[in-house]
Amino acid sequence: MTHAFRFTAAAGLTLLLTQTAFAQWIDYKTPGLPRGADGKVNLTAPRPMTADGKPDLTGLWRMEPRIDPSRTLDAAGPQPWVVDAAKKFMHELGREDTGVLCLPSGPRAATSAPYAKFIQTPAVTTILYESLAYRQIFTDGRPLPKDPNPTWLGYSVGRWEGNTFVITTIGYNDRTFLDDFGGHRHTEALRVTERITRRDIGHMDIEVTWEDPKAYAKPIVIPVEATLQPDTDLIEYVCNENERSRPHLIGTADDDKKLQVEVAANVLARYVGTFRFPPMVPGDKPFDVIVTVKEGGLALEIERGPTITALPTSPTKFLAQGVAVEFLPGPGGVVNEVVVTIVEGELKGVRVK
Repeated sequence: MTHAFRFTAAAGLTLLLTQTAFAQWIDYKTPGLPRGADGKVNLTAPRPMTADGKPDLTGLWRMEPRIDPSRTLDAAGPQPWVVDAAKKFMHELGREDTGVLCLPSGPRAATSAPYAKFIQTPAVTTILYESLAYRQIFTDGRPLPKDPNPTWLGYSVGRWEGNTFVITTIGYNDRTFLDDFGGHRHTEALRVTERITRRDIGHMDIEVTWEDPKAYAKPIVIPVEATLQPDTDLIEYVCNENERSRPHLIGTADDDKKLQVEVAANVLARYVGTFRFPPMVPGDKPFDVIVTVKEGGLALEIERGPTITALPTSPTKFLAQGVAVEFLPGPGGVVNEVVVTIVEGELKGVRVK
């Protein structure tokens, strides 16, 4: 996965959950890490171990889902009420998302938070997020509560299966979502299992499984890759009255459609192709968006993300669920560039196909 998901979150929803002002103490080298002659950390060196012989998960990690959670949830047999709620969510451009409302992210923190800091001790492992949220995974032998008071991030206990740290979490409230942009709900019966294996100094494999028989016919498994971020640290991100700065979320998808104009098919055909966008934050990878014609408008298929519809408001300008898209014709009308305007600014894509 790339952070194309940040783009898709803005496409009708919000960038809030993945927005980051990442990097702090950038001139301080993380001690205790193996380095080469050039001073760079050897990310493939053997993983560190704790005094009791367990892999040490401590560190700041960049988390990247390897698949699109929304598509996986769609394939898990969602109950009709889940499908209806997701349609409503998309139609309203995600204005009820907890990110828009400045509320905690809930269970999707395990798959969608861009950075997480692990602090491991024998009795408890703590995970910190840029949003000032935290999780405690207890390894002191306590059981999960039998009748938990529902919370935003649940109740977690951990155990070791060989070199894999297994986290079980229950007790979520039902006010959050399982994905960033699809509006997939869950119930308080949700049970989350995370299996974390640190391969070496710089890499962890994480498998997140959501089980909610009241909402989905089968478990949902999301693989996540974590990469160590040395020589920096978390910097806080505060969501304060965020919904007041998201004017495009006030309306619904119908509002975009009212602005639609008719554009000739041969004009729309000029925009068909693949456009590559640069990384949105340092360390990310570029991502591609495939553009095709769809029902008088355009379909934007985002790499390892969803396909969204862009409606024309002029021969060169489109709205994709509240996000502005403008194609830039060059000499002879050839279009090799596109600009997407989101809350945080402009992204320019360049044609590669």
